[in-house]
Amino acid sequence: FLGIWLAFDVLVPLIEDAEGDEDIEGEPDAQEDAWAPPEFPGQATDAEFAGEKPAYIENVLDEDVTYIASIGAPKMLLDTSDGLALYDLTLEPLEGELGEIHVTEAYGEHLLVATDSGLHVLFKKMVLLPSPINKLLEGANIVDLSTVPTEGAEDTLWLATDNALYQWEDGLLFEIGDGDLPTASSQLAYGALYEGQPVTWVASQGWLYALFVEDGQWTWSAVADDLPVSELKVDGEGRLWCISDGDVVVRHVDGSWEWLGFPEPIEHVLTGIEASDVWLQAGDSLYYYADGLFWTISGAQGLQPVAYEGPGRFLAGQDASVVRVYAEEPNNLVTTWEDDVA
Repeated sequence: FLGIWLAFDVLVPLIEDAEGDEDIEGEPDAQEDAWAPPEFPGQATDAEFAGEKPAYIENVLDEDVTYIASIGAPKMLLDTSDGLALYDLTLEPLEGELGEIHVTEAYGEHLLVATDSGLHVLFKKMVLLPSPINKLLEGANIVDLSTVPTEGAEDTLWLATDNALYQWEDGLLFEIGDGDLPTASSQLAYGALYEGQPVTWVASQGWLYALFVEDGQWTWSAVADDLPVSELKVDGEGRLWCISDGDVVVRHVDGSWEWLGFPEPIEHVLTGIEASDVWLQAGDSLYYYADGLFWTISGAQGLQPVAYEGPGRFLAGQDASVVRVYAEEPNNLVTTWEDDVA
């Protein structure tokens, strides 16, 4: 991991020299007339709901926040009115003015934090350090991050900026693309299955494609070519959840698709690689998916920002506090809409 912070001098030639670009072989070539996307639903169908459930809400901390990231319950990274802070039963401020947080991503025992001022490392989730990769990116705005577990080595890291896609692997940083591959402002996610194996998914400029290693070489395969995606998430079953113009497009593990419309445009998907359940947020409306069924959730207004924490729950800001929202009643005493508010 330390290389992400110390290998600056080694990496410079890879960015400045065109030979530093990594051409990933595509299969099939998206520019060939013979290529056609797989079958895709022609239009959205309305999501069907099994019923309504109450939100179970636990107050965690009285603090107004604009960003939350879970870094191993109960620990959180928070952006407060007084700046960044770590919460682990007590609130501890972090030094430094970083600007707005764009995205965070776990990297081994550390946390990567992309902000207005570039990439930072929350080293061992305790100390915040700037990354010299910022100098390589020459001020490019990082919009998304994704890690790929690598057995016996450091994780591979994908970095998406406003105009390019980069790969950090074995201490080297490469700009990805061969001219055919759209990479600007990519949304990234790892773990949804493609031909039976977990892969990295990239959504850019209406394209959705899979990145994976084949015969020792990174390669790519186009999956859809007319799917604008604003958010991309993977659940523990290997499904890929895409927000597209307020609808939800799901790619199941067998390669089949579902295109679902909801009463209100969906803004956020909350799930994780260890969870089979999924939360969908649409303004003050909240929907929950588990065991093949969708439910509407009552009593979950004013939740902003939001962050996935674990199966059956997520974190949110609400009324100048940080709260934990559950799908089922936990053992500890919490506030419910029906019993304590209505």
